[in-house]
Amino acid sequence: MRSVFCSIALWLLLVCSGCINRNIQEKPDSKKFSLDDFEKVELAGTDVELTSDGDVIGMVKELRVVNDSILAISQVRSENNVILYNLNSGKWQVANRRGLGPLEIPNVGSMSTDGSGRLLLSGIYDGKLISVAWNNNENEAEMIPLTAPSESCFKIIAGNGTGYIALAAPIMRSRLIVLDNIGNIVDSLGTFPDVELPEHFYPNNFYFQADLAYSPKENKAVVVNKSWNEVGIHPLDRSKADIILTGPVFPELSLKRFGNAESFGYAPYPLWFMFSGASANETGFAVGFVGVEAKTEADFDRHTGSILEFDWNGNPLRRFILPAEATAFDIDYSNNAIYTIENRPDPTLVKYSITND
Repeated sequence: MRSVFCSIALWLLLVCSGCINRNIQEKPDSKKFSLDDFEKVELAGTDVELTSDGDVIGMVKELRVVNDSILAISQVRSENNVILYNLNSGKWQVANRRGLGPLEIPNVGSMSTDGSGRLLLSGIYDGKLISVAWNNNENEAEMIPLTAPSESCFKIIAGNGTGYIALAAPIMRSRLIVLDNIGNIVDSLGTFPDVELPEHFYPNNFYFQADLAYSPKENKAVVVNKSWNEVGIHPLDRSKADIILTGPVFPELSLKRFGNAESFGYAPYPLWFMFSGASANETGFAVGFVGVEAKTEADFDRHTGSILEFDWNGNPLRRFILPAEATAFDIDYSNNAIYTIENRPDPTLVKYSITND
């Protein structure tokens, strides 16, 4: 049991924390959902293994469809932060290297595709924003540094037009912030999960870590909590109401304080791996469902077993059942394909064909 608590500490990177004066936004009513609400779609038998090349796959933390030819693969424990993989040729090139140089990022926090079809990479808390595109006949992608945001952010993705949407840094008041094309804050919105909190504690994005996706056509962002059974739909148009989805399991969750007066931190209790990854288009969004309570060391190796699809009103649509757990996924809605990274037993890029019902 001691080793489990050590793993929890490492996973959360617990640090000493004080309280921040802030006003918590009023929480909208939540809509409950269960797995039975979805149309069940078995993906077994529709899979095609694309590559298990260790230079391309490695240990993957995020997968993103750039267009119908290019996938972006974000790695950990590699000198290459991000690899671009060409689905047509099977070739690949480096999209970002780990480091402190002008075109390098120490730790890529998020990947998204902007309105011009370029890949946007953002660093965690370092203000780095880099625009990337496939470079024909080269081993390295075309990289262009962009103006850093005025405030450091946890994750930044492409928004409407030339702006951005971000999960705010822990010291800030809001869940989400909206940035213009030069990184200035123009709005803030969103709410944190509705769970029991320690006395005098104010929530932030460090303790409520999440994945983020956005639909320019709907002008809505979805926030997918990693350890809490909440998914938030947040319209950037303030005339429309937020939608909070809760499910598909309903454990009694809280954030508890650990340690003593001199050295302390906070962690979810009990610790759940609930959701992982988010993908969105104009008709809806999808989230990876893990649904595992961390009770043993083996539970820390569990990943996405199914992908839950919703429309932008929060109504459940389809549940895609994966034949093997995926460490990362994304959906190419235009070409009716789901891409995953799975251990088979080596990390492998897999494509599933789906129908657009």
